[in-house]
Amino acid sequence: MAIAIFALVATAAFSMLQQTLKSGEHFDLKASQLAELQRTHRLLQQDIKQVIARPVRDQFGELLPAVMSEEMGEGLAVELLEPVGPTQ
Repeated sequence: MAIAIFALVATAAFSMLQQTLKSGEHFDLKASQLAELQRTHRLLQQDIKQVIARPVRDQFGELLPAVMSEEMGEGLAVELLEPVGPTQ
């Protein structure tokens, strides 16, 4: 009888330990994903702060804004254009 009770307690303890370890691995994965997302946000924020509002020219010499946006499906795409020639 004592062996059966010990086996039940040991099985329950092992199950709880396994669940705790799985939860820890899941938490580590989610924490890593959050850190990557926060790093991406920080880098984009730093890049966008450096945008200078000045016009650039296209390959035909037409003036274009330095930053253009275009609706693309569900999101918004922003294209930063390189200056082609001197702006007037």
